[in-house]
Amino acid sequence: MRLILSHRRTKKGFQLCVKNGHFKRNYIYSYPPPVWRGYPEVLKRKLIDNLSFISAIHLPLKDRNISEITFSGPRSEAESSYLRNMFYSLPFDAAMISQPTSEYFRRLINTKLTYLRNPRSERTQPPKVNLNNKSAVIPFTFGKDSLLTFALCRELGIKTKLLFFIEPKETYALKHKREVAANFEKEFKVKIDFINNPAGDLRDTSAGNGWFGWELLLTSFNLLSLPFAFKHRAKYILFANEASCNESASTADGFNYNPAYEQSEIWTRELDIINRSVSGLPVTVASLIGSLNDLAIIKILHARYPEIGKYQISCFADRKEAKFKRWCSACSKCARIYILLLANGVDPMTLGFENDMLSIKYRHLYSIFGEKSGQEGYDATDIGREEQLLSFLLAYRHGVRGDLMSEFIDRYFGWVKNKENSLRRRFYSIQPSGVMPAEYKAKINRIFRQSLGPLTVGEFCPPQPRPATE
Repeated sequence: MRLILSHRRTKKGFQLCVKNGHFKRNYIYSYPPPVWRGYPEVLKRKLIDNLSFISAIHLPLKDRNISEITFSGPRSEAESSYLRNMFYSLPFDAAMISQPTSEYFRRLINTKLTYLRNPRSERTQPPKVNLNNKSAVIPFTFGKDSLLTFALCRELGIKTKLLFFIEPKETYALKHKREVAANFEKEFKVKIDFINNPAGDLRDTSAGNGWFGWELLLTSFNLLSLPFAFKHRAKYILFANEASCNESASTADGFNYNPAYEQSEIWTRELDIINRSVSGLPVTVASLIGSLNDLAIIKILHARYPEIGKYQISCFADRKEAKFKRWCSACSKCARIYILLLANGVDPMTLGFENDMLSIKYRHLYSIFGEKSGQEGYDATDIGREEQLLSFLLAYRHGVRGDLMSEFIDRYFGWVKNKENSLRRRFYSIQPSGVMPAEYKAKINRIFRQSLGPLTVGEFCPPQPRPATE
């Protein structure tokens, strides 16, 4: 069965059309008129061609009947990069549904890709514009990472353009984030542009069916950000990719995988290359927080920038429990953020949590207790286990008690206490980062050192001897 992707230009943007037999669906992309009008014609064509490819390449993984995809445009210069991303993402996709990785490699490799037009004859010449190193575009979510990125930009004097990309599969999250956006814009005198990403309708949303379609999500955000970068002469597109995004694990069938490959340093640097091939612009894709883990991010955000941290919404909010509240308290991500906040002395209730997530009913949502049935995405791996163990210990030191804290004390307290200093150094220290802008690195690291303070237990208790097994 063949899938056909075509597109046409509109006054405000473009329209993608996906056709498969009797199935036909149109996806309309719109920009603020000054942004789209000002983007060069040759760059518009390349943007549309590339977005067409990454919107559809995962579909043979969802539907085994699709054996060919035909694109109305030419082959993208970045095609091999996009396919490499897919190959490195597939082991995690397969692991999440307990399926053999090789089956999905086979489907992707066996898919025939055809193009109805030859590559463009014109070469993409870099537009003669001077990019401003004090200007950046931030794909913005109100999560802890993008909030800290925004806060750092304010302190560093970097003017920001905030873009919130709307996924059509979002249920309640968009409602809550629009509500807080109004106050955020007023308080910090910024404008958040909400941009529809309608072809996201082609992604899977159920972990039981796979995660196919999410592999190139941030790459689509990057491409869609380019007209804004051109309009605002922004030198940077800043993704909030943290240190843990470089961690990896292994599938049951022996494939290494990174559950956040698209946020890894390898792919962040690849986006630099892609941007130059599809726009000719020397727009740098970077992360200001690539040297930090979650515990450090939470500490810096809420200790140094509490006026910004109060807006944090990290729940996917795709369950019925989230219909009327910012945190559903029914997913593993809520549980992880809850204990990270407590570990740093932040009361989750001040951010909108309404439930005590250390009661026994939430046990299945924490990775350290071994009940994988309640875990999703990153939490379904063991990558964040030691950070969560340290979080429980630090929360205990802040006086936090509860059913799950009691179980933690019984099962893990001695082991974590013995490793506390090394765990603090790991999760509260500045890690090496190859995606931090060189011109801001020294200033950013100075901010981090000032905010993180001592890395060892210090006044809390004397250092413990290193366990014989360490």
